[in-house]
Amino acid sequence: MSAIWPGDPRYAEVLDFLYHEAELLDSGRQKEWLDLLAEDVIYRAPLPLNVKGDAQPSYSEDSCIFSENIASLRIRVDKLTTEYAWAESPRSRIRHHVSNVRVSERSGSGELDVISNVLVFRSRAPRTTPDIFSGERRDVLRKLAGAWHLAERLILLDQAVMEVRHLAILL
Repeated sequence: MSAIWPGDPRYAEVLDFLYHEAELLDSGRQKEWLDLLAEDVIYRAPLPLNVKGDAQPSYSEDSCIFSENIASLRIRVDKLTTEYAWAESPRSRIRHHVSNVRVSERSGSGELDVISNVLVFRSRAPRTTPDIFSGERRDVLRKLAGAWHLAERLILLDQAVMEVRHLAILL
């Protein structure tokens, strides 16, 4: 893998992709967000593990907070627009903060590996305490028909314990 630096036009394209994605999710435009996904997308967040003595956080190889593909993501997004989306009624106020973006090219594939930090702030009435999700996202972007699409997303959350009632939002 070779690093792609800010002077490379692809770096700016990746930033634009990530910022556009955040804007779509923050404004409740999840159906438009689905258009940014490759048909074979893998979207998952493995369960964080607390292992005594480990210097680095570790994550389960077998259990996930969620593990989705394009079909399950479409169902999830479709449900959010129905009267049965109780977890999001009223709709959460969400803000995605994306930072520390590192981009590298996968040799020979034309795909890009993108590592970024994400902080998602969620405020839900009537609760007065917001939910904050922090983690690292490891993405694979693939260019299809001249535009970047998300082919894979691995979300490594920093929280070892999720103190939320539901996670209907997209990270």
